Amino acid sequence: MNRTTYFKEAYRLLTGHQRCFPWQERAFVKLADGVTPQTVSLPTGTGKTSIIVLWLIALAWQASQGAIRLPRRLVWVVNRRVVVDQATNEADNILDRLSNPASITDPSGRLMLADITRYLAELSLLGRMGKAPIAVSTLRGQLADNGEWKLDPSRPAIIIGTVDMIGSRLLFSGYGDGKYKRPQHAGLLGHDAWIVLDEAHLTPAFAELLSAIRHEQQQFSAFTPWRVSLLSATQRIAETDNSFTLSPEDEQNDVIGKRLWAKKALCIHELDENTDELDIIALLGLRYRDAKRRVLIFVKSPESAIKLTERIRKEVGAQTVRVLTGTQRGHERDSLVVDPIFLGFRSSSARQRPEKTHYLIATAAGEVGADLDADHLVCDLTTLDSLIQRFGRVNRLGFGESSVDLVVSGREEKNEKEKTRLAATLEYLKTMQHEMGAFALSPAAMVNAPSAAFSDVPATVPLARHWLDMWSLTSISNTAWPDRPEVSSWLHGVVENLPETWVVWRDDIEWLGRPDKVLAEDCAKAIDVYPILPNEQLRDSTGRVREKLKKLAQQGHNAVLPVILLHADGSIAWRGTLEALLAEVEKGQAKLSFATVLLPSSAGGLNETGLFEPRSELRLDLDVADRRQQRRRFYAYCDETGWKASPGVTVGDKPEYVAINRLELIFTIAKAENMKPLVMVPLDEARGDDQAEAGNERCLLYFAAATFVGQTHANSFSAPLPQALNEHNHQVGRVAGILVESLAATSDNADGLRELAEVLKIAGNSHDTGKGRTCWQQAIGNQDLSTPLAKSGHNRFNLRLNRKYRHEFGSLLDSEKALGPAQPNRELILHLLASHHGHARPHFMEYHFDRESALTSCQEAALQAIQRFGHLQARHGWWGLAYIEALLKAADALVSADINEGNIL
Repeated sequence: MNRTTYFKEAYRLLTGHQRCFPWQERAFVKLADGVTPQTVSLPTGTGKTSIIVLWLIALAWQASQGAIRLPRRLVWVVNRRVVVDQATNEADNILDRLSNPASITDPSGRLMLADITRYLAELSLLGRMGKAPIAVSTLRGQLADNGEWKLDPSRPAIIIGTVDMIGSRLLFSGYGDGKYKRPQHAGLLGHDAWIVLDEAHLTPAFAELLSAIRHEQQQFSAFTPWRVSLLSATQRIAETDNSFTLSPEDEQNDVIGKRLWAKKALCIHELDENTDELDIIALLGLRYRDAKRRVLIFVKSPESAIKLTERIRKEVGAQTVRVLTGTQRGHERDSLVVDPIFLGFRSSSARQRPEKTHYLIATAAGEVGADLDADHLVCDLTTLDSLIQRFGRVNRLGFGESSVDLVVSGREEKNEKEKTRLAATLEYLKTMQHEMGAFALSPAAMVNAPSAAFSDVPATVPLARHWLDMWSLTSISNTAWPDRPEVSSWLHGVVENLPETWVVWRDDIEWLGRPDKVLAEDCAKAIDVYPILPNEQLRDSTGRVREKLKKLAQQGHNAVLPVILLHADGSIAWRGTLEALLAEVEKGQAKLSFATVLLPSSAGGLNETGLFEPRSELRLDLDVADRRQQRRRFYAYCDETGWKASPGVTVGDKPEYVAINRLELIFTIAKAENMKPLVMVPLDEARGDDQAEAGNERCLLYFAAATFVGQTHANSFSAPLPQALNEHNHQVGRVAGILVESLAATSDNADGLRELAEVLKIAGNSHDTGKGRTCWQQAIGNQDLSTPLAKSGHNRFNLRLNRKYRHEFGSLLDSEKALGPAQPNRELILHLLASHHGHARPHFMEYHFDRESALTSCQEAALQAIQRFGHLQARHGWWGLAYIEALLKAADALVSADINEGNIL
């Protein structure tokens, strides 16, 4: 089968579309040759998100030819936090068809799909073990931040995230990530990845940052390719010789032609200064109340969206009105995915007319990348680049005729630049061709848009190397280095009112937030191994969050409720009462910008649509920490009959599990839930109470699926079953070698990767030797010191016995003695040993030292670790060194999770 025939058949099988567009076939040919475009300029509705499936088919084709020239990770970056985005739909569809070949009716199609699956699976360790041939991690749903994309770096992966989610991780500053994850994420996103920035014209600062990173990457000899492509439906990004664009053949295509000339009639409503803009928008929307249509209403601010929602619901009821803003909590935003009213706004040629008119009221969260298609649109005036996105969410497929009502406020715009751009936008729209007594807004008609009508391009900050050096020093926490700059200015440019704050509600903050109940190290450990997931987060401007926290503190007993403030790196910045936190913020002693506020569920403050509303009553499902991943928490206590555990982390009347002692209780829960114990948090120890003698102990127990645990610090000491130290080291070395061999087998840089495989084998074989120290073995409860363990098989780790000793520092000392000076790549091996849990970037603290070695030896080793990190980063580059570290971390996580029931290949 030739290449073109292969593509057309594979495209049909993976998308369900019988025909592809001409531009898609041309793009596949380039991708199959290993060429990725610099720019993609395609109007709305012409299928630019199909680039995802084009990449995957090209990758499968290259795999069948035995030579991979494309990156294995496709990273699709969107500007807004959307819900039903087209990129996610594309990824979900691919994963579903690869996982369910029986859904293909014709035998030849099933056979070809099986071949595609097999070729993709053979690229990776997990694929050859029978796991999914590709990994998908998206913004929403069960795939959100699931870690699949980093579990096996040799496996093809589709990663869909926002500018903040992807950009902060590229710059070693992932929001909420600690020192373990920050270099891992930077390495994997900065190597063997194709970064595709959707609607790049809306994020010029990030586009410039990607260009600067690409320039820095080219200064080093990369092991694997790294590419960048800029996508846009407008004219702000310049086309190059290496672009995907429409040709005359595309424009003559019956499907594309219908979409390019879709009928959208614009009516402009210019108001006087005394007329309320929201009143008119509401009236225009309500004109369709009896039309049995889908009406999309766009406004600029969340406050306007809330007011407008209340007005529309007052007239038509709440059942047919939905709201979408970027300031909703993730759980409520994601819940829209299964909401029938919201799903009706997805573009589909098979969509039925609703029995009643449905309304969706949105802010910019629905503008970019959202798979929305309304029958009619009502919106306020904004700059032309945003309006083009809004217009693209109505009559996308070109069926029938649609109307667009644009409301222009009569109030004077205070910002002169904004005033000028809005005037230019209005002037341009009035020049559009007349049709049906109004202005025509088809994508084909909206060409030659004036740049003066586009939003202002923010000033950007150059990516100087010293900034990269500062961010890459990830073992230094934000607490220890508060003056290290936030990366927001590099992601978004220098803009006003940028600082944002995250808010999360969890039941266990009632315990963790009280210094008299839980020790600081236990609190930090619980948050570290039970990380905050996207569905838990509400994100808003720092100013609005501060004001809402003040109002929340004024209600009931909220002022004295415990709260926790986290730095952007996930470390604890502050614990205490809400009242005291606000006082610290006022004095400048605590900063809310780019921080996360953890509130107990009893504080309330969340309304039914997921918006922060201090006046709202307490909701029953404020804590959604266990909804996404397979993980669970328990409140456990001891009485005269033994140990009992209640689901959740509040005192329960009916225990779900009962056991004679705590260890048996943990094993019982782990077996019944098919999970692995993460951590145990004793309660009341911070007070110094002798609860054990009183027979009145209590604690919080945290559990999760094995693969999830492997991506947290808990994998340092815990595994589904005990693992002997020597065997664990041997397995990690073996798996690390296999991972890199998987990359080398089809790479143009096979020799370099095979040399790296030998380095990782050696590092893996000795990475945990430091766990053999007596204090560490006693801390995991190993009574037989003659047979040291790497993993205990349970979650207990006695911090007092270990006294903050870091086992990887012990491994470093061991290998400094064992590896001779002539050992090839000796310095890289030593760094990998030291850094595989996030330290040695660049340093260890003195309390991490090995107490079985001389203090002077430890001090010398610590100093050399700092120097070694600097030399190696200068040699391999910021992302190159982090990528090598990520490969060892992946091997360690796979072995720790006991993947495939302990039989790895």
